[in-house]
Amino acid sequence: MSIELPKYTLQTNENKPKKLVRVLLPLSLLLGLITGYLASNLYANQTIKTLKQRNGVLEDINSKNQDVISQQNNELSILKTEQKVKQQGVLLLQDDYKSSIYTQESLKAEIRFYERLLSPDTKNKGLRVFETSLQEKSNLSYALKVILVQKIERARNIAGRYNIQLIGKQNKQVKTLQLSSNIDSKFDFKYFYTVSLSFSLPEGFKPEQLVVELLPKNKKAKTVMYTVDWQQLIN
Repeated sequence: MSIELPKYTLQTNENKPKKLVRVLLPLSLLLGLITGYLASNLYANQTIKTLKQRNGVLEDINSKNQDVISQQNNELSILKTEQKVKQQGVLLLQDDYKSSIYTQESLKAEIRFYERLLSPDTKNKGLRVFETSLQEKSNLSYALKVILVQKIERARNIAGRYNIQLIGKQNKQVKTLQLSSNIDSKFDFKYFYTVSLSFSLPEGFKPEQLVVELLPKNKKAKTVMYTVDWQQLIN
């Protein structure tokens, strides 16, 4: 006789852990996301706050630097103005110095002029050409000045006309260039008289001598002839 033992089957309930895992995993992920978001948000806020503080500091520094730059620009502008004033002052002093030198030279020239005019030399008696000067204005264009004088002691007005010519050569032939006008070439003075003429030389004309002829109205007065070499005149 045998005894049959009842048969039992052991079963383990594995569904509950799996369900728990399925629930916990999303919760963990969600919690991690929330934690990360909060942490990143906190970090971002902290960073923004720090940047704002730094920006405020930089703005203060920049404001101070702008004030310093503005002050330096004002000082530089003042220095430039002072420099311009000094330069203008120096230029004015130089102009005054040049003017005074020019005035002194002019006065010396006038003194020499009157000294020669009053010289007791016998050559200085009567009507004469006192001085001639020539200035080149441009190529072949000149300005001529001729000063006429007469004896100053007991001088009376003397009148007449003058004739000024330039003698030279052109194409190897002697040629005379008339400088004074035949109509308006009169003089009437007591002490001295200045004749000013402008003229241009023809192409190919080579001047050699300037000739000045003075023809007084008074028949008792002698005609005066004056000549000067061109090279001496231009030098």
